[in-house]
Amino acid sequence: MPHLTPAELDEYEVLLKVETIDIYNYVSGKDALPPYLAELGVMQKLQAYAKRGNMNSPEGYKKMKEDANLT
Repeated sequence: MPHLTPAELDEYEVLLKVETIDIYNYVSGKDALPPYLAELGVMQKLQAYAKRGNMNSPEGYKKMKEDANLT
């Protein structure tokens, strides 16, 4: 978040209105993005970050949380 531009922060606010499980499913690629989210650069950044960190699977997500001491 500290590195987001003002425009990306506005896009992030759009994401905050989406259910958490839906965001996970969109970011992980489990569900197709609705058009209003597909055009957001911040969503594309989140998907790329999740892919790089292997967080697009439940196991990868769990490992990331454990490694970051978020559990």
